[in-house]
Amino acid sequence: MHRHLHLLSPGAPGAFSDGSSFTVSETSNQSDGKHFIIALSGTGVTPTADEPQEPPCSTPTSCLPDFPNEAELTGSARVKGEGFKSTEAFALGVDFDDARFVVIEGDEVYFGNLVPKGPSGTKFRLFLDDGSRDAWSADVAARAGAASSRAPGGVLGESSKLVLKLRKDGRVSLDMKSNVLDSSLGEVVFRATLTGDLGVQ
Repeated sequence: MHRHLHLLSPGAPGAFSDGSSFTVSETSNQSDGKHFIIALSGTGVTPTADEPQEPPCSTPTSCLPDFPNEAELTGSARVKGEGFKSTEAFALGVDFDDARFVVIEGDEVYFGNLVPKGPSGTKFRLFLDDGSRDAWSADVAARAGAASSRAPGGVLGESSKLVLKLRKDGRVSLDMKSNVLDSSLGEVVFRATLTGDLGVQ
C-alpha cells in the first residue's frame, strides 16, 4: 500500500482551497496509470508568537512557594541501630506559615502540614506529606547504611515526630525523632535537636 501526503499551506488568513494531483501506474510509463485529483481546503490564520514560558526549576529549591516565616537551624543528629551508632553535625532550613511548612536539607525538600499544640501558639507539630514521609524515611535508612557500612534494604515501616517551638528569645527549635524499620538494617532510630534565629520574609 502506498501512502501520499498532501500539504495545504494557505498564504493568508481566511478560507483557502487548492488541489493536488498524482498518477499511479503499475509500469514505468505514467500514461498507463490512473490519474487522481485531490481537493484540499482549510482556513489560514495569522501566526502568533509563543507566549513566554516560565523558566524550568533548575533545582528542587528554586521554585518553592513563599512562606512568611523562615529559620536556618543547626545542631547535631544521632542515628543508631543494632551494632552501630553515629553522631554528626546537622543543619536544615524550615519555612512555614500557620498551616503549611517546607523543610530544606541540602538538595532535599520535604513538605507537610503544621498544627499548633497548646494555647500558647508557640509550639507546633509537623506532619510530613505522604511523598515527603517516604523520602525522609529513605534518607534516614541511607544515613544508617553509611553509619553501619552496610547497604540498606527497603523501608518496611516508619514513625516520625517533629516538634517546632518558637522561643521567647526569638529563636526557633526543632526536635526530630524518627523510627524506621529497614529490611536489611532492622530498626533505625534518628534523633536531632536544632536551633536557629527566626526570620520574617
